[in-house]
Amino acid sequence: MALPLYMLLLSKSNNKYMKYVHEDGDHHGFLQFSDVDVASPYARFEIEPSKTKKAYVHIRCCYNNRYLVRKSEQDNVIMARAKAPEEDDSKWSCTLFEPILFPTGSKWSCTLFEPILFPTGSSHDDGPITTAVRFVHVQLNQPLHLNNNNNNFLYAAEAAKNKSEEDGGTSAEFAVVNWESLVILPRYVTFNNGKDYLNVDYNKHSDLQALRFGSDDVGDPAVGYEVFANVDGTGA
Repeated sequence: MALPLYMLLLSKSNNKYMKYVHEDGDHHGFLQFSDVDVASPYARFEIEPSKTKKAYVHIRCCYNNRYLVRKSEQDNVIMARAKAPEEDDSKWSCTLFEPILFPTGSKWSCTLFEPILFPTGSSHDDGPITTAVRFVHVQLNQPLHLNNNNNNFLYAAEAAKNKSEEDGGTSAEFAVVNWESLVILPRYVTFNNGKDYLNVDYNKHSDLQALRFGSDDVGDPAVGYEVFANVDGTGA
């Protein structure tokens, strides 16, 4: 199985996507599991394979074009701030991560850009997300997880390996969504069968409403529909 080129990272702990924090203040540039919008420009990340170590990858934030890296040599908070990838795992500024399947520990050894989608399944409300993964910070040899006690920011910590599984998942488990497999619909849509638009038809005799392709006017208020996105990428 391969990691997608572009991904969204969903926490199994709080069921929210990792996003780049773009705001004035001390938390600018942090990575926080707080987004529920699959179309958010702050939630898309690129997987870039290492040029020297086959099993490792870099993760780049698509919003600011920066790589995930430790905040400082004294801090294990992970931020999107490195201008270039760093493959020297003796440096605190190393940007390498090892993706590991959870809970079996099986590693991806195939080509990272192989165009395979994650299998459909039922681990998240019968949505398309089923594959659990951990990312280990190579230089620290510690898994990434969200800090439940600190605004759900991303950081690396050894303790994440031993967290209890109270809700069937842990703060170190994530689901990877293939961003390129998503179809992002506009907020408002109409449906046409090639001739007529789908509209709400009211039958005054039965006092019932039904949907039918019966309008030829795209401006008819009865042919407009609003799309609501679910957290797993499906819509309603």
